[in-house]
Amino acid sequence: MRNQIVAAVSALALANVAVMPAFAELQVCNNSPEKVQVAVGYYDQTNWTTIGWYIADPNACVTPLTGELNNNTYYVYAEGYTNKSLYWSGDTNMCVDTVNAFSVRGYSGCESVGYATRQYSKVETAGNTTFTWNLNYSKPSGGDNTMTGVAVAAAVIAAIGLAANESKKADENACMRKCQKSRARCVELCTQR
Repeated sequence: MRNQIVAAVSALALANVAVMPAFAELQVCNNSPEKVQVAVGYYDQTNWTTIGWYIADPNACVTPLTGELNNNTYYVYAEGYTNKSLYWSGDTNMCVDTVNAFSVRGYSGCESVGYATRQYSKVETAGNTTFTWNLNYSKPSGGDNTMTGVAVAAAVIAAIGLAANESKKADENACMRKCQKSRARCVELCTQR
């Protein structure tokens, strides 16, 4: 009887695991005390693409890319939402729209087509289908009150379920990407939903 109960419990546990959906994404976590905006660059099998802005509140995460990560390399740039002296960058030039949400094909000649160039950090996922890039924060010592950001990557194991707040942020980010108005108007429209 005991063996039958153990077998039944094991079968039930396996059935629950089998029906759970796969969870894959590129997530960027803002470990700073400031609201930030995030842009991501990647090769989409035919072109280089940069997308942004994804708004991350202090000590919160955004998910610019969902679904299985097909590339081993992505690029991330982030800056303070209002405090532009706070930013996380690397050494790979890609485009951003400094005012509106954007999706840009290509990565060179940004200024010639109305965009600005920023230096994105290279993110190596090491083949993981889920990856988190942390925007770590440190304040300089001494009397200087300016802030600096240091980006540090950390692979994480997939989590089950998303909090309601993350869903709201995803809706806001989707709205921002589609919005064709000024940045201020898009923020107003997308955050009041």
